[in-house]
Amino acid sequence: MQPVSSWEVVINRLVALDKKTDTLLPLRELLKLLERSNSDLAEQFLAALSTLNTELRLNRELRHQQEEALKASVELQQVLEEKLGELDQRLLKIEIILLRLMRIMAIPMK
Repeated sequence: MQPVSSWEVVINRLVALDKKTDTLLPLRELLKLLERSNSDLAEQFLAALSTLNTELRLNRELRHQQEEALKASVELQQVLEEKLGELDQRLLKIEIILLRLMRIMAIPMK
């Protein structure tokens, strides 16, 4: 099992926050109806829910940015691992050639 990266922890927390905030949206609609009756309490609730809605939108944008950054990071890591594997193979071939040359030239191997 691979350890969870800090990016994944943040993304998981933001997804959980999205779900929790989504449950409040019906209440926001109800309070919009109450606002028409000029209820101060409804206005305060609506302001609080509007703030939550703004924060939710910002958190979703941040989550999407982090998901994209994580995806790019994983892709880059895969490319680098492939390049490293290719370099390992090239070095192995060079080492084999050098060992053959050393045997031919009777140079002691260390």
